[in-house]
Amino acid sequence: MFGAEKTLTQGIDDLCMQAIKLVREGARILLLSDRSASAERLPIPMAMATGAVHHALVDAGLRTLAGLAVEAGDCRDIHHAAVLIGYGAGAVCPWLALETGRSLAPAGTDAADAERKMMKSLDAGLAKVMSKMGISVVDSYRGAHLFDILGLHSSVVARCFYGTPAPLSGVGFAEVERQLRHTWTPGEAAASADLPDYGWVRFRKADVSEPHAWQPPTVKALQSVVGSARNVPQPTDPAGAFAIYTRDVIARDPAVLRDLLEIRPAGPELALNDVETPANLCKRFVASAMSLGSLSPEAHQTITAAMNMLGGRSNTGEGGEDSAVYRVHPESAERVDAGGGMSLAARSGGGAAVAEAAVEAPAVHVNLNNKIKQIASGRFGVTAEYLVHAEEIEIKVAQGAKPGEGGQLPGHKVSGLIARLRHAQPGVALISPPPHHDIYSIEDLAQLIYDLKRVNPKAAIGVKLVSGCGVGTVAAGVAKAYADYIVIAGNTGGTGAAALSSIKYAGNPWELGLAEAQQVLMQNGMRGRVRLRTDGGLATARDILIAALLGADEYAFGTAVLVVLGCDMARQCHLNTCPTGIATQKPELRAKFRGKPEHVVRFFEQLSGICSICWLVMGCLRLRRRLGARTCWSRFGSMGILICSRCWRGCRMGRAGLWVCEIHSRLRGHRSMKLGLRQL
Repeated sequence: MFGAEKTLTQGIDDLCMQAIKLVREGARILLLSDRSASAERLPIPMAMATGAVHHALVDAGLRTLAGLAVEAGDCRDIHHAAVLIGYGAGAVCPWLALETGRSLAPAGTDAADAERKMMKSLDAGLAKVMSKMGISVVDSYRGAHLFDILGLHSSVVARCFYGTPAPLSGVGFAEVERQLRHTWTPGEAAASADLPDYGWVRFRKADVSEPHAWQPPTVKALQSVVGSARNVPQPTDPAGAFAIYTRDVIARDPAVLRDLLEIRPAGPELALNDVETPANLCKRFVASAMSLGSLSPEAHQTITAAMNMLGGRSNTGEGGEDSAVYRVHPESAERVDAGGGMSLAARSGGGAAVAEAAVEAPAVHVNLNNKIKQIASGRFGVTAEYLVHAEEIEIKVAQGAKPGEGGQLPGHKVSGLIARLRHAQPGVALISPPPHHDIYSIEDLAQLIYDLKRVNPKAAIGVKLVSGCGVGTVAAGVAKAYADYIVIAGNTGGTGAAALSSIKYAGNPWELGLAEAQQVLMQNGMRGRVRLRTDGGLATARDILIAALLGADEYAFGTAVLVVLGCDMARQCHLNTCPTGIATQKPELRAKFRGKPEHVVRFFEQLSGICSICWLVMGCLRLRRRLGARTCWSRFGSMGILICSRCWRGCRMGRAGLWVCEIHSRLRGHRSMKLGLRQL
């Protein structure tokens, strides 16, 4: 803690000097505590205090002489505890969280039992966090700095979190101190008997709640455009309605990194014939990997049918698919909903395979055959037949929304059909091992790619990577392993099979990973070997344009497609209780599914139309330049026409104001980048 008359930096300096002095005088355990914090004695954020003291002792050569324990009132969840341990703490006491748990215990119950449950949850959560990195003991995790930092100024990183990758700058000591003083100013916050719900998981209407990318008005606006909204007629002017939806999304407060960027014209406006047609653009669109199991059969098949109608591609996810779609089946070739909305497996007698002979590779694409087949560590549903009917085979090394974890399908979502497709037992949870238990090196990955090419020589082989610091080096290794395309998955979005604790504090924005992969591949002369695809929260034409300017050839949509089909973002996918019949296996809920392939087709047609117009206005040409055997955008990877337009929440950061620009100049390696920051 530090006195109200001092600054935060002075308080950290005093704390470090005091810690060094105590250890030199013989102290063997240091306890950092904020229990006595007050308006006169402000608390230093415990993560900053722990990291600063840890490195001060290391620099003084004293760290091995003393242990470090913390009593942290700002430690409220698993990630907070993991950060404290990861930056040097040997023991963590989340005293305020424990006291809160005791106070909320129901009347007539043992308050200590609530505290024990919280401690058990923290222990289990910390074990899960460590397992993502392949670590089995806390001693190996302590002080390991296994984090990326986003949004902190380099001065804070160097002082408190030394050695941690921080590709972006951001708020500094002054901004953190200002927030501390505001929090502890008497009378600023009204007393409340109940803890507020800030909308950390689900959307809440309160003014203090966290904004969400997919808020109810946004969801309804998009569904109204495509015709899937309840009790709302389809608009007479779909293009105008979609433009209004796009404008509202762009006008929101900054929520993701690309919201801080603006696109400036690369040249004079072009003629309509000079830009790529919407039909060609649709071929670049991909429906993200969402398995049959996390989604209902109806939702999964509707997405497949829509992408095949559009000329795009859909992805099976890692759960396999019914081999019945590979047979010559007249019913499935006509309409996906020919069976009254029931799945093909259900119409064929509870999932029995059709008896006709299988077609040979490449697949004869009837309506329900996914062009992209995904495989992951668990190999659920992966057979030779499955692989030979693919146009693309995607190796799932990581998932952007929960990197370091394998796939998870709760037992209550493993129905008889899902169990048959995955060669498992109904009701048994299916968990893929994390990828690092399966692929230990680029050589292992190269061998897997080679084996898949032997099974299906005509299929393109792709590798799905998660956006993170250093992903460019990994992408270069993947290109050397003879992959045909690379997916850079961002941290937004989620999955219908993951626990909520798996998708928080995980992954980086795809903007960072995509830019790094693009530039590393360019610098090493390997960009022409692979296609780059990005995935993670794409929803508008502006998102596509920014992804293209950062280097992406293709664009994958997950959440947006589900919203188009009727998803209302209930945030209960993992519970098997989806009220719209999209992410559930319960027949009574599946009957509520109202999505149609036409809804998805309409969404992508509107999206591609606006993209073409934007390229026209921005002076960006159609596909006309050749790179090896592949075509690419004429402004492909041209980050020079991106400018940083605004700061987070209007924060004035002085020298830190170029924090968004740093990533571009670093990764691209050009000092002449014309990137600037507008003053608000």
